[in-house]
Amino acid sequence: MQKLLEEVREMIKLVTETIYYYRKQNHAKGHQYSTYVINSGDRYFENAVKACFDNSVELLLPIWKLLLEATESGDEVLLADTYEQHLMPALYDIQNCLVEAVGGEPLVYWDENMKVLEQSDKKLYKALVKAKEDNSRNYMLSWALTGDMVLSVETKQYGVVRLSSVLNPWQEAVIYGNTLSDKSFNKCIIMGFGMGYHVEYLAGHLSCNQITVLENDLEQLRICMMYRDLRGLLSNDKVKIILCTQNSDYAKYIDEDIDNIDIAYKVWYPSVKAIANNALREVLENYWVACNSMDNLGDMLIDNFEKNRELNDECVDILKSQFEGKDMVLVAGGPSLDDDIETLRMLNGRDNINIVCVGKVARKLIDAGIEPDYIVMIDGKAGTRWQISGIEQCGIPLIYLSTVAHNVASEYEAKRYIAYQEDIEPAEEYAKANQFTIYKSGGSVATFAIDMALRMRCARLICVGLDMGYIGDDTHAGGLGRKIENKKNLRQVEAVGGGMVYTSKTLDIYRRWIERRIEKEKDVELINVSKGARIHGMKEKQLSDCIK
Repeated sequence: MQKLLEEVREMIKLVTETIYYYRKQNHAKGHQYSTYVINSGDRYFENAVKACFDNSVELLLPIWKLLLEATESGDEVLLADTYEQHLMPALYDIQNCLVEAVGGEPLVYWDENMKVLEQSDKKLYKALVKAKEDNSRNYMLSWALTGDMVLSVETKQYGVVRLSSVLNPWQEAVIYGNTLSDKSFNKCIIMGFGMGYHVEYLAGHLSCNQITVLENDLEQLRICMMYRDLRGLLSNDKVKIILCTQNSDYAKYIDEDIDNIDIAYKVWYPSVKAIANNALREVLENYWVACNSMDNLGDMLIDNFEKNRELNDECVDILKSQFEGKDMVLVAGGPSLDDDIETLRMLNGRDNINIVCVGKVARKLIDAGIEPDYIVMIDGKAGTRWQISGIEQCGIPLIYLSTVAHNVASEYEAKRYIAYQEDIEPAEEYAKANQFTIYKSGGSVATFAIDMALRMRCARLICVGLDMGYIGDDTHAGGLGRKIENKKNLRQVEAVGGGMVYTSKTLDIYRRWIERRIEKEKDVELINVSKGARIHGMKEKQLSDCIK
């Protein structure tokens, strides 16, 4: 019965992939995996009859007839529906019967896994053999609907964290892994092993030469080796599991060749959420945000770049003489902006000051009688078009990153200047070919504006509303944001003037980026008049005290 149970679970995996490919309308792959399912089913029929488990064969044969008829008709939608609505539920029912037949307890694979691991990775083998059960946290094992084992971990920060789906962890792994399906690279580095479903999928589908998995929690690995059959994965020469017992163990993998296009970086976020060490968890959460952003926006940014280049706007470099030696007041949208509106109005039209605002606050400033010298925008999503709605003809020049949403750049009717950024290959190539400056974007409009100010050699950079945190319960200045209802998933950092302030993972990434960017800057005086998170390296003053 145990062999039949393993065969049914294998079929569930194959059916999951078959449905995925048909739903994606990748019919060639769908047909390929459909063949795998049929072959797997034929073997199961033979073995089930031998084991006198004929009832399961009787349940599956009518469904097999439907599958064969749908295959002959060439109707891929009908095939996907048949797999999802008929075969998968039947496999779940058969699996439940088999689980009861083998005693209703999870199958234990420790000895089999350890035998393979001893040959393939002696260091990890020794660590696991010596490991004792960790009772410092609550680890909870349960069944997924697919019959696979699911592990949950109790954490202080997030409560109970599931390391994989309790419905279908294989479906989750397929969706996760296929974000890399159209990319070419030699090595893949994954942060987080979880219960290993995503690693198994990647190992079987990626053509790269090396997959390195970094895991911090030895107890997770111990439980996984106990209740999951990982012999195939552990014997795969291209897969290496690294136990990272110290924070520094991650550094050489995260920092080494980070811009190397021959390496793919992935984060299994449930594993990161379950890390007990707060400092390490925050570092990897920050890394996850950065990786996830690039994964989701990459193609869109390239498309924006190609369309924006056709606008033939001048490069922002031409403005250096307008900024060099003058003060730049960067106006962002943090809650403390409201405190400085009156003082900002006093700066209108001063020859020695350039007021540069992010797109989100442009209309707010104009309505308040403050006329910025420049508006800056970088977001690649078309939905940010609202930021210039109604002010397209205001006459204030727009500085935009080359990958900004094309509808923003093309529909803004005043003078426009384009900036080319690093880490976007066509933008870098174009800038180099034309001897333009390659700017660091930092991921946000404020970080880009700060990099621009430093490269333009401003006399002073004065940051207004750059709170990088939440003062009270507001996310932004009045009219721009919302109230924060739940601070459970926020983190606390040092505040301007002392004490602590709440901030988000994303804002904290930007704050730390700014600190690294300005760390060795000596030519520009850096002043923060905001009232949120402290930015080390910037002087803290009142805006009124900065007016000369």
